Amino acid sequence: MLLGPFNEFLLRPALGDALQRVGAAVRYAGSLGGRARETAVLVVAAHWDSAFERTAHEAVGRAAGLTGAELAAIAAGAPLDRETVFELTTVVGYYASLAPQMRVFRV
Repeated sequence: MLLGPFNEFLLRPALGDALQRVGAAVRYAGSLGGRARETAVLVVAAHWDSAFERTAHEAVGRAAGLTGAELAAIAAGAPLDRETVFELTTVVGYYASLAPQMRVFRV
């Protein structure tokens, strides 16, 4: 059994593979720093009440150096350049698509 959304990705392998490749690009090929990216993931996890995403990404966020002050600054709408805003909203969109799937499938 795989952890996270990956078991459900196997329900439609071609679609699941495409979604996984998008996720890999969002996490590993973008220019956002780890703290900004993981903050976006955790905001989505909190919004969708996705326990798996929250648990998995809190650890990643801590490893990336997330602090309470940084979370507060991002939540307050700290100014970002257009490229960063585009990438950040792409990260949010990807994790927003995973969170309801994990909730429905009780992951």
